Amino acid sequence: DVYKRQDMCYVLACQRPDIFSAIAPVAGCMMESTFLNCSHPDAIPVFETHGTDDRITLYGGDPDYSDTYGGFLGVEETLDYWVKKNACTHFNTDTLPDADPTDCSRVVRELYHGNQSRQQVWLYKLVGGRHDWPGAWGNMDVQISVEIWNFFRGCMQ
Repeated sequence: DVYKRQDMCYVLACQRPDIFSAIAPVAGCMMESTFLNCSHPDAIPVFETHGTDDRITLYGGDPDYSDTYGGFLGVEETLDYWVKKNACTHFNTDTLPDADPTDCSRVVRELYHGNQSRQQVWLYKLVGGRHDWPGAWGNMDVQISVEIWNFFRGCMQ
């Protein structure tokens, strides 16, 4: 039931923003049903990490319901939703140093933000990456657990 677990971050952001003040799905997806029922008005900082060559949770999504779990949005569509929901007005992008050229992937960082700490949406796009946990397996250019912790800390300031 891999898709249900991956969707949990987005479900919690939509249904319980009073308990979870930020989310950081790694190789996660936003199911179409979650998207259609996400109406809570609060801004929720989001930090998505996703491989462009992920064969389990497709970067482009599954709008045709080709899997038995139902359709899910692609990463770009998901980010667009959260950027609008969080009223992000600024955008920065850069490519992190290729610390491990043997992992066959690079990290492109896309940062969207507004004027308040809760108005954030980050993407660490693993170009060429698969269903990775950067720093543990797959992409080794970044320690994603450390990056997530720093993101959460920054959202609380």
